Amino acid sequence: MPLYLVRCRYTPEAWQGLVANPEDRTQLAEQVCERFGGKLHNLFFAFGEHDLIEIIEAPDNKTMMAIMMASTSAGSLTDVTTTVLVSGAEARDAMAIAGEQAGVYRRPEAE
Repeated sequence: MPLYLVRCRYTPEAWQGLVANPEDRTQLAEQVCERFGGKLHNLFFAFGEHDLIEIIEAPDNKTMMAIMMASTSAGSLTDVTTTVLVSGAEARDAMAIAGEQAGVYRRPEAE
């Protein structure tokens, strides 16, 4: 199953709730992922550009999109970005395929 890197921020209201009632959100995130047939590999709190960093495994892009829709529709997350992660072996295989097709793409100015 594909792995995804998710980065997001909490809204000010979400932070107010967490400061008033501190909790580790890992178990909830695990339950959400499992409900969709996925798996949470890691959840990290962060500071800076993002508040949460997650590594999630999901059956496919459609399922991952549904996980993110369900999570963000609650209104506590914002600025969500999801990146598909590709293993070194998969990248190598893609490089080999690209190498077999070298020259298929030409730069616009080369035409």
